[in-house]
This record gives sequence, C-alpha cells and structure tokens, in this order.
Amino acid sequence: MVLPIGDATLHESLVSGLPLIDKELVDAHRNDLGSGLASELSKRDRQRFCSSSLAFLPRTNGEHLNLRHGSIFFKCSNATNVSQVAAYAMVSSALQSARESAATNKTGLLSYERFDNNPFVRKVLDPSMFARYNDGVLQASLLRATHKSELDYSASNELSHQFAAICESIFSGHQYDSGEASLEFAFAIATRKVRLRESDVDRLLQQIQAIPVLHTFWTLIQSNLENKNAL
Repeated sequence: MVLPIGDATLHESLVSGLPLIDKELVDAHRNDLGSGLASELSKRDRQRFCSSSLAFLPRTNGEHLNLRHGSIFFKCSNATNVSQVAAYAMVSSALQSARESAATNKTGLLSYERFDNNPFVRKVLDPSMFARYNDGVLQASLLRATHKSELDYSASNELSHQFAAICESIFSGHQYDSGEASLEFAFAIATRKVRLRESDVDRLLQQIQAIPVLHTFWTLIQSNLENKNAL
C-alpha cells in the first residue's frame, strides 16, 4: 500500500516538535558550535515550515541526517533517497499501530504487546529499540513520534539506566555514524520528552558538559526554554 503524505510544509506537527533557537544566540556561540552546525541551527530561528531535510536536528558537524545505505527499515537500493519526513511517517504509523487494539490469536489471547498507558499501567518503548535501529534518522523518528508517557523510564532503575547507557554511547561517538543523532537525544532529555532517574540524568549531564559542542547546544536549548517560559 502507498500512502501519499503530501509536501513536508503541510505537516505542522513536525514544526511543533522542532527546537526554535534564536539566531543571535547561535551567532554568539558560533566558535563553539562550528560554522556548519551554527548555520544549520540558524535556519531554525522562528521556522514556520519544515523541509524534508530539516525535520530533525543535524549531526554535530552540521550535516543533515540521512538514512544510511542498506537501511534495514527500507528495502530499496538507495535508502539515502528516502526523506526524513517519509521515515518519520512510517515510524509514526508503526507506533500508532502499537497504540491501537492489539490482534488476538485463536485462543483469544493478545498476540503482541501494545501501549496501554493509564493510571494503573505504564508501558514504554523498549530502550533497546534505539540500539537495534541505530540509524540516526530512525532514532530521531522514534524520539519525535512517541508520546512522553512512552519514553518515561523514571519508574524503573533498569530501564532508565539502559536508556542512559545508550545515550552515553551515542554522545561519545557524536562525530561518527553511531552518534549522528546526538543532538536529538540531547534535545529530548533537555525538554524532558525522555524521563530518567535523576542519577542517570546527572551522569549524562556530566558527559555533555565534557563535550564542548554538546554543552553549547544544551546551553542554547536551556536558554530557549527559559525565554519561552518567560513569555
């Protein structure tokens, strides 16, 4: 089946999830960010529309996230031609399917788990999904398309530690393919889209502070949040 999704500029939900960073703040930290990343972040100043290559934050060197060749999620000869928006739409559909009524087998029992968050039951996305699908575009899609409750690992020491360990690996490899979505993970933690145990957050903050480009980006996001709350 083929689902036409239309032009990326028609999807306001993509824009609402983007960090809008003041261009003046970016320019003030251009040396720490690097010219490539600073230029890309500047494009997100008061952004109203989303192009197919600007749905997600770039790599720390400023390059856009692209599906890698041979992606297991898209069985095409050149996955790099698949836009960020198309990948996001497919991941969103898969997650929505997990939120809706689960299929039952012949015994009448549920044949697979599904999201079912309520005051008595909390179900979250398995952190290992971010390791299993280690392509930056897919990781960013998972972070953006899930609900906050589906990324709330604060009730479990094990799950919180597992997600934090994945983040540590991604942040430490931010210059390589394995850490290409570092800014997306930092943004999700800074905005509390992902909820972790306080001890795990503190450990990640120490790591972020030790990496100049991530520390500067974190500072910009915090400044943006403070300005937004002051309005």
